[in-house]
Amino acid sequence: MNLDEQGRNNEERSNIIGNLFYLYVYPLLFLGWKDHLNFDNVWPVAKQDQEITIHNSLAPLWEQEKRNNPDNPKLWKAFLRLQRWPIFKAFLFQGVSAAIQLYNPIVVGELLDWFIDEEATTSDGWNIIILLFSLPFIGCLADAQANLLATRNYMQLRAATASMVFRKSLRIPVLSQVELNDMDKGKSTSPAKENQDKDKTSDPSKKQALTMGQILNLQSSDGEYIGRMSMSFVNGVTIVLLANIYIFKCVYNSSEF
Repeated sequence: MNLDEQGRNNEERSNIIGNLFYLYVYPLLFLGWKDHLNFDNVWPVAKQDQEITIHNSLAPLWEQEKRNNPDNPKLWKAFLRLQRWPIFKAFLFQGVSAAIQLYNPIVVGELLDWFIDEEATTSDGWNIIILLFSLPFIGCLADAQANLLATRNYMQLRAATASMVFRKSLRIPVLSQVELNDMDKGKSTSPAKENQDKDKTSDPSKKQALTMGQILNLQSSDGEYIGRMSMSFVNGVTIVLLANIYIFKCVYNSSEF
């Protein structure tokens, strides 16, 4: 299982260099190159990615949000408090990657100007060459870390949403397909049918009977949408902001004021 005495897997006990270059994955890749892998070779999910850990962290934040806004609590605020530090790191790495992508053409232009400028020194040329090769390398590492953090945020938010929907479904009457067919024919006398009729006649906002298929669809669709929204938010917003800053800088430099 590749766990240490504290129950940490390869990723959790890896250092900064190992996490930056994904060195903790290489032993598993080498083992898979030599022989077939089985479940005993793969380490378990990290503690921070386990459903029980995510739920225990989200539940107090959701209760706090309901106390602060009893009339209209916002689930996204609880999610934001839960993931604020990982989202900040994802923004930071994505910003570094996007900034380097925007700066690479400028470095190439500086190199071309160095060839034309007769007064340029050799040290200036070496500095430009070092930037030309080091910046893409740093940008690649930053982009990989940004994607890792965004993907982890996506999985954790999806797990948190599925957990909340499932735990909520435990308090909702669940009907089988046979009972639904009987209800359509008007032959059902189950307690769930009676409770549903009472809810319809009294207050439509009360809990309604659902099938397990509907609950599973809610888990899947809500978790998928919220998770993908987090990934698109990190990648899209960062690139748009940096692109606007770069355009403003170009327009400002070309103006006369």
